Amino acid sequence: MDIQIDLVIAQVINFLILITLFKVFLWNYISKEIEKRRELLKKIKWAEDEYNKIIELAKKQKQNIIEESHQQKESIIRQWEILANKESQKILDTANDKANEILKWAEKQWWKIQEELKNNRENAVKQTSKMLIKKIIWENVEIQEKYLENISKL
Repeated sequence: MDIQIDLVIAQVINFLILITLFKVFLWNYISKEIEKRRELLKKIKWAEDEYNKIIELAKKQKQNIIEESHQQKESIIRQWEILANKESQKILDTANDKANEILKWAEKQWWKIQEELKNNRENAVKQTSKMLIKKIIWENVEIQEKYLENISKL
């Protein structure tokens, strides 16, 4: 195997021509594209960092909103408990007032019944007495009247 020097020199010259053509025609375009890609990667990295910051901020805001909603929920529950206690107290007061009215009415009815019983007893005693008097003293009306007056004074 013989190495032909003129063929090697021609290959080296072709290679140098190829590199020169590459550098003259393509190198600027390729280097610009590489720089664009680097800038794009920087922007993507920056956008990713900004995205992560925004996501972190959104998570914090979400947590704050959740905590505020829990606080508002607790506040609303406390307010409704207070209102429920007031309403139940109002209902109890109304029930007590009605119960007192019923007791007063029942007491009045009791006194009326007592008075009626007393009057009925007196009338029954008078009628019984009159019947006895008529049987015993049926002839003298004047004695009957005096007797009834004395009994009613008792």
